Amino acid sequence: MNKKKIDEALSNYTQGLRDDREIMLEIQSELRSHLDSKIEELQSRGVPEDKCIDQALKSFGPPVEIADGIEKVNAARMKLRARIKKFGMLLLIPAVIACAIFSLDLSTIFDIRNSFDQHGFPAIFDSPKDTKFFGLISKYTTEEKLILYGDRSRKLKWEQQKAIWEKFPDNKMYLANYILILLSEFRKKNPEKVLPELKLAQKLDPDNALYNYIAAGIYLEDACEQEPLQRKPGQKIFEYKLIITDKQKMDKAVDEYLAGTEKPFCRDYTLNLLQKRLKIIGPPKNVLENLQQIGISAGVMLPHMLYNRAISRNIWGYAAILAKQGKTNEAVRIVRPWKKYLTQLTGDSKFFIEVLIDLAIAENADKFVPEVYREAGKMELAAKTKTEINKIITIKSEWEEERKNFNFDCSRENFKKIAMLAGMMLPAIGKFDYTPEDFAISRKIEYIAIEKIALKILNIFLIICLLGAVFSTILWRIKSKQRAMLLLPDSTTFLRVFLYGLIVPITVYLLISESGILGGREYNIQANCAGLAAQLLILLFFIPVLTFKMSRKYVRNRCFTQNVDLPDNLPDMVVKVAFIGTCIILPVLAMFLVTPFKETAFIGISFFIMIFLLLVPSWGILAFYQIKTFLFSIFRGGKYAVYYGALAKTLIPMFALAIILLSVTVKPYLDWREANLISKDKLIYGSPKTFTRVENQVTTRLRKKILKALGEPENTVQATEYRD
Repeated sequence: MNKKKIDEALSNYTQGLRDDREIMLEIQSELRSHLDSKIEELQSRGVPEDKCIDQALKSFGPPVEIADGIEKVNAARMKLRARIKKFGMLLLIPAVIACAIFSLDLSTIFDIRNSFDQHGFPAIFDSPKDTKFFGLISKYTTEEKLILYGDRSRKLKWEQQKAIWEKFPDNKMYLANYILILLSEFRKKNPEKVLPELKLAQKLDPDNALYNYIAAGIYLEDACEQEPLQRKPGQKIFEYKLIITDKQKMDKAVDEYLAGTEKPFCRDYTLNLLQKRLKIIGPPKNVLENLQQIGISAGVMLPHMLYNRAISRNIWGYAAILAKQGKTNEAVRIVRPWKKYLTQLTGDSKFFIEVLIDLAIAENADKFVPEVYREAGKMELAAKTKTEINKIITIKSEWEEERKNFNFDCSRENFKKIAMLAGMMLPAIGKFDYTPEDFAISRKIEYIAIEKIALKILNIFLIICLLGAVFSTILWRIKSKQRAMLLLPDSTTFLRVFLYGLIVPITVYLLISESGILGGREYNIQANCAGLAAQLLILLFFIPVLTFKMSRKYVRNRCFTQNVDLPDNLPDMVVKVAFIGTCIILPVLAMFLVTPFKETAFIGISFFIMIFLLLVPSWGILAFYQIKTFLFSIFRGGKYAVYYGALAKTLIPMFALAIILLSVTVKPYLDWREANLISKDKLIYGSPKTFTRVENQVTTRLRKKILKALGEPENTVQATEYRD
């Protein structure tokens, strides 16, 4: 007697009871007894032994219906551990939902919302970073919220910021912030509105020249205008003629300017407030948070910088006019504190744009101050001043030469190894002191940021597939009127699908991404876009496709052994088209994977588009035929209900466990890797000092050079760290 055939049949009949081994063996024993009796009866009738088993099994009825009935009848007998196991399967969906929310990290999507509002001031805290647990618990205290974005119950931006100062009336940093925001709101519309507040600020912060210089700039708006002169051939810089339109306001501007030069320092506190706000937010842990903080730094209001430059151009220009009119004493009185003025501004210059304006002010000093001294007959003082100013102007010419040398010394091949964001900034900034290892860190950060996006896309796709499988399972269960539907595959099949469909592709990808030997990771994303796209496409393609194909193969084999109706195999033509397309696509992807095209992003993307033009016809036809067959089966009845239901039911735990595995392993690894690299980066990423780390380094270096040229010690900082 063929004992193996009977054992397989009994195993299939009792698949629904495998959570309770004792009950399963008991039912198998009962069924075996019935089979033995039936076989003996058939043998007594003279039926050949090899046909007795087949007829006895056939007399029991369709295997799927038997298995479904046995599972229904014995469900109540299942022991506690089996019920717990089944309950665990029911918890799989909530677990997947939790992992999906964690993996997709929806809060980061909203973090970029309202990075800047319509006024240009960063509305950075209208995001889930302001809350935890999806907005249920506030991340910041009431006081921290006020410092971060003012009183949002007030309508206008300057009123919102004024609320911070009103809360802390003795804090000079919040006072300056309010004045600068007020100035940015009314500088073009009605700057006169700011003057009363400036008078109050001068009383509250009497040693600070900031408010005098702002007042001088406001008066200059109506006191004079610049008339452009005809540019001479070969002349690069426009020349202007100063025209005084309101002598009274010009004199007020001069008085405010001179009053400011008598004060110990000029301090705008913008950096102090920025760093206080960034400290409240906390150090960035990913690229999105980092870019948001860079955006915050870039959105710092510096409206007074235009006035600082206007003072040097217009008031010193006015002094030159007075000197030519013979009013040399008044002219000399105006230009004499040029060095004090420039020292005050440079000492408080913490942003790159401020240092550039300081250098522009030095150029204005070179244009007007020595001329005034010469008109006054002070030739020796004029020559000395010219020499002092030239030391500062030389700093600018040296810096511009550094920028040219950067572009000249950095070969095209090396430049493609610099991180994309760093490569956009470094040529504009100039000299920097970094190593290839520093560039590699920034480069890796950008790759990980793209990989995290790819992980989100993969999880979204798997979630959609999971929901489709759940819906399909319910649909086909209703059509087939059977609960078991061949049941789930055994643990060996699960492990095989996970190994080849998920573990192997991810492991290969991680080895490529971490080794740096393959995949062109020694180049930035822009130069290696085609290679990176090939790597991600292979990853995103193989995981769902292999999972589906292996699960489908298992279900078809089970259905075949149980005599369950199966849809026809794919037509030969469809298979040939998919096969030919695959034979073309995979070698091209492998070529990009191993030797990526390291030229321009445009060419790389163009090559990659060609891959899609091959991919769509081949695999598109295959997918279309599968979907067509599936949909037609739904509307034509339940002939293949057991097959499709079994396939959908098999895919549910496959996709669910794939989402869970990606969420609890790959995402935490990428998060940790990204945060670790960001903490080590010296160029762009990490907590910004001003705009970026590299910008801060260049700014500090230029500021020290200017102060040294002005006769100040290198460690002199007029506006030291303000402690409120």
